[in-house]
Amino acid sequence: MYHVLSGGSSVFETCKTLYGSSEAGRHFHIPSRLDRFCELTRSVLGSPEEVVSTATIIPFYTQFRHPRVASEILEKVRGAKIAGVAQTLGVYAIGQHSFLQHKACVECVRGDLNEFGFSYWHRAHQLPCTLVCHKHGTLLFGVAVEHRHSRRESFIFPTVDFSDPANLVEQRIRANEHDLLSRMAEISFEIARFKQPLAWDHYWLKNTFLSMVRERNVWFGSTMLDPKKLELDFRHHFREVLEIVELADAVQKRGIYTVWCLIEGVERPVHPEDWVIAIEWIFGSWSAFMARYNSLMSTKLQ
Repeated sequence: MYHVLSGGSSVFETCKTLYGSSEAGRHFHIPSRLDRFCELTRSVLGSPEEVVSTATIIPFYTQFRHPRVASEILEKVRGAKIAGVAQTLGVYAIGQHSFLQHKACVECVRGDLNEFGFSYWHRAHQLPCTLVCHKHGTLLFGVAVEHRHSRRESFIFPTVDFSDPANLVEQRIRANEHDLLSRMAEISFEIARFKQPLAWDHYWLKNTFLSMVRERNVWFGSTMLDPKKLELDFRHHFREVLEIVELADAVQKRGIYTVWCLIEGVERPVHPEDWVIAIEWIFGSWSAFMARYNSLMSTKLQ
């Protein structure tokens, strides 16, 4: 926004003005030099912590992880050296190609143009498991942009011109698929903006999921989970989106395993988007998940 409103002549000058360096501020997902940014902008967007919390995708990726991870990431983005941050968070896999789709909603673009005279990339649209706009329900369009921005001499903004059908993230979304994708987008949005006052209690997270799974017909008798029934239930629920490329890894490979390990108490790394899949499958919404978690936690405190 500043680049457009200030009439900036170049990306390099804008970055130097905002961050004190022409090398900063050009990574699409991960900021850097936030201490200097806040100093130069007189903290108009808040402290470095507040900038990360409200204007970056980082909170989504740190939500269910140990608070130490969020603290370590914050320390890095406050300075100049952010190498490896995206991989640590799981934004990009190690060795992954650097060209990824940046996503936007046509209705949001039009609204931005009417209100500001230009459009911008919305955080909510860049979150994992987000293929529709959580606000308008419209299918997002994607633009392949080199995430490091290292060779770009101008900023790229989403425009209605990019909304050609060829750029749609997934062109064949049926009504029942759309409802499921809308719920997933809403859960991703809520995960990114939710501020947990205390660290998540993984014992009670396990019981939160287990208490809901008990209500499903996925058991041997009354005490043992049947992995085949659990997988059938999972695949039936996500049958409409199994072939969508953007969701393939989470839905086909990891989702069911994440819930199984959580219930069985197996320690394993969990990709942040797996939580979206698991919460949508078991609870259907973030509010239902939080209501059950808080209910169980209240019994702990009694």
